[in-house]
Amino acid sequence: MPVHFLASPEDIVEIGENDLISLSNSYDALFPGESFACDLTLISLEEIQNLNRDHRNIDTPTDVLSFPTFSDQVELHTAAKDHEVLLGSVVIAREKAIEYGETLIQLTHHGLLHLMGEDHETNLTRWQAQEERILVELAKSHITFPAVTV
Repeated sequence: MPVHFLASPEDIVEIGENDLISLSNSYDALFPGESFACDLTLISLEEIQNLNRDHRNIDTPTDVLSFPTFSDQVELHTAAKDHEVLLGSVVIAREKAIEYGETLIQLTHHGLLHLMGEDHETNLTRWQAQEERILVELAKSHITFPAVTV
């Protein structure tokens, strides 16, 4: 089952429903037989700055933050084979996306990679490999975008 996005109808429309379906199907192709849910929310600059300050001790707004439910990736993938698991939450500040020239689907993808346990700050090589796998799958749906600058 593909990734099930838990988002408001307005956020789904703004991010792009067809793009979310394609992203979901790309994860499904790479993690067959696993079922995931992801809380996805577009928030204001003030809200993302508050979250960034409270959770990362960085008192500036950012483009995307992820809050994973699982810290153990083996446990995550094992559980996802039995039932749908909540990966966690991704929050995106649309204003920062615009400022950085990023699309909302790019940032959704970036946040999902973090929820799947990838971290560009500790293992950039693995991050880039996983990101490329998803981008190749997305290209099959005629969705292309550059990797999010880390």
